[in-house]
Amino acid sequence: AEFVDVLTRSDFTLCPPGYSLITHRPIEALLRGSIPVLNANELDLYAVGLQDGTNCIAVEDGRWGAAMARLARIPEADLARMRRAIRQMVPARVDYRVLSARMCARLGVTAS
Repeated sequence: AEFVDVLTRSDFTLCPPGYSLITHRPIEALLRGSIPVLNANELDLYAVGLQDGTNCIAVEDGRWGAAMARLARIPEADLARMRRAIRQMVPARVDYRVLSARMCARLGVTAS
């Protein structure tokens, strides 16, 4: 419960690349209204309409230090706008049923 609370109160959730191609962290962040910060070349992997500066922060390959400086300069009004955009997109793009149906369609599997 503490993790979920911290995620909900966080403006940003860092989602650096790991050992696998994708991670659940950007989706967790979106569901809690936090702005995911992830590699620019991974935005389309999640198929939820991630757009740099709108509902996420895209980090160019290997430029995580520059991305942290960018986060520190984002005005409060832009943070609020991005978090509003996330809240608006969740029901149509990230909700569990919607997201799982989209994943099934991409895999050619019939959702039950």
